[in-house]
Amino acid sequence: MNDELIPLVKVATYWRLRLRNVVPETNQPLEENDSNFLPSGSEQWLQAEKRFYECIDNIIQFLNSPRALTSLPLEILLPLCALVRIVLDNRHPSSNECVIPESPYYRAKDNPTWQQLDRLWHILKDDIGRKLDPKIKNWISAPWIQGKISAKYQQELKQEDINQAQFQVWRYLGLSLKGEPTARGRDSVFNPHYRQQSGQCTVKGWLGTRIYSELKEVAIRKADKKRLRANPRINPNDADQTIDPLDNIKSKPSQAWWEQIREAVEGPCAEELQQIQPRSKALRHINAQLVILNLLPPESVPWEEMAEQWGCDDTTIRRFYNDKCCPWLQKHFSAEDLLSED
Repeated sequence: MNDELIPLVKVATYWRLRLRNVVPETNQPLEENDSNFLPSGSEQWLQAEKRFYECIDNIIQFLNSPRALTSLPLEILLPLCALVRIVLDNRHPSSNECVIPESPYYRAKDNPTWQQLDRLWHILKDDIGRKLDPKIKNWISAPWIQGKISAKYQQELKQEDINQAQFQVWRYLGLSLKGEPTARGRDSVFNPHYRQQSGQCTVKGWLGTRIYSELKEVAIRKADKKRLRANPRINPNDADQTIDPLDNIKSKPSQAWWEQIREAVEGPCAEELQQIQPRSKALRHINAQLVILNLLPPESVPWEEMAEQWGCDDTTIRRFYNDKCCPWLQKHFSAEDLLSED
């Protein structure tokens, strides 16, 4: 059964990403002028939609067959679980918007097949949780990763810190198993096609990136709290590094400042910031507006997650932010001006 089901899951995952105009191998979004871009509602898009749902029908036939669902690798179980939930919830693979009841792809919840598939989804979800629980505990407690975080951010991680990071990892995993986007609209579904040669297509590599990111965020928050307790007016320009205007005010009690920045970045300054891009042509899908918006509270996106989403190294985005975004922010905003409105 595995020999037949695994290719079906991979093909369905492929067409889901194509409908979203994302390159499966790189996770990079396609530009509208790209020859592979599928305009919504076009003949090519409708064909991709048809192929996706044909794969789903074949998968469901397998799952509804008398043959027992044998042990599948996590790299297949995760996207399979997400695909099943997306179909059960009648969310379209291209956008997560609701499929209308008049659509040929709509699945009524009072159908016995739907109910059987819903029970199977819960079994899959629980099975994945049992398999990943000891792995996540082992990976997040690995001495090398804690040593790396502690050395880089000068913070000793305690068990409560690890538990906090672990909670966020499971929170993200929960979204992934349901095929739901993050609060900022980012796709959380595991992509078995991504970076086949680099090992990122493994669940260990995928979750390892997330684990490191969550531990890093915990360490940064601890460092910020420690600095503020020591000196609430501390100037981050005490190190030989670029001053981050957002870091100057991100830990202050005000909640209005980021809305002021967001209003400017999404409004009158949007066009200007969209023109600020990395030099490399391969990274022209990144611009200053995207990076700044991703870093704004209340849910700042980790550097590693941005890098994975945009198909580049996190140091590249950091360098671009320091070189291009920080000067713009320093020119247009200051902590004093932003906090004076409260």
